[in-house]
Amino acid sequence: MDSFEVTLTGDWAKTQRIMSSMPKFISVLRKRIVQVLASRYYDALKHHLESQDLPLAPLNDWYRQWKEKHGLDSRILIATGELMDNIKIYDIAIGKAFIGIKGGKQHKGGIDMALLALIHEYGSVERGMPARPLYRLTFEELKSQLNTVLQAVVIEVKQEVFV
Repeated sequence: MDSFEVTLTGDWAKTQRIMSSMPKFISVLRKRIVQVLASRYYDALKHHLESQDLPLAPLNDWYRQWKEKHGLDSRILIATGELMDNIKIYDIAIGKAFIGIKGGKQHKGGIDMALLALIHEYGSVERGMPARPLYRLTFEELKSQLNTVLQAVVIEVKQEVFV
């Protein structure tokens, strides 16, 4: 049998330190990515509601006047503020989050808050409500920033773990 010789070159102690830190790096990275993306989505949703800068269908004249008469907020999707106040970030598992409104909480008008958000998002022919896709438009907007955000998170976690 032929013998062969292996010669190690470079900083193998450093390589060993990096390899032993990889599980921690991956764990921290996974959690941080979810935290950052969930936070950005949540902040963008709130911003769009407050600034009214998405191209959502306007309120019809009757409903706008009704809101004024009843002292409600005249902005789209805000009437009482309950819908906006109930948007939350929920950690549902390691590396997973839900951003939105969970079912089970009732709006002052008696409808489930999550169902109300769904009706606003997709519209309702029965109720004469056009779709006002707050969640979908915000998601599409943030998709274009995803690569930049992920690169920044990887750099941040790399510096944190491999110091």
